[in-house]
Amino acid sequence: MLDTLSVNSSYEGWLVFNVTVAMETWKADQTTNRGLFIQVHTITGEMVTELPPDPPGERRVASLVAGS
Repeated sequence: MLDTLSVNSSYEGWLVFNVTVAMETWKADQTTNRGLFIQVHTITGEMVTELPPDPPGERRVASLVAGS
């Protein structure tokens, strides 16, 4: 596990995770691509497997911004 963050269900905005170790590993050995796997769990530990539909006229976007 690289990082974890708890937010409530009404949270809106950016979430920032420290993935420095993974980025340094990828930069050191660029022949492998282990990807990035993200899991979402409820406060009781139940994994969230489905998200509600996007609101009309809106679209969710997930982005990874990395720098060195």
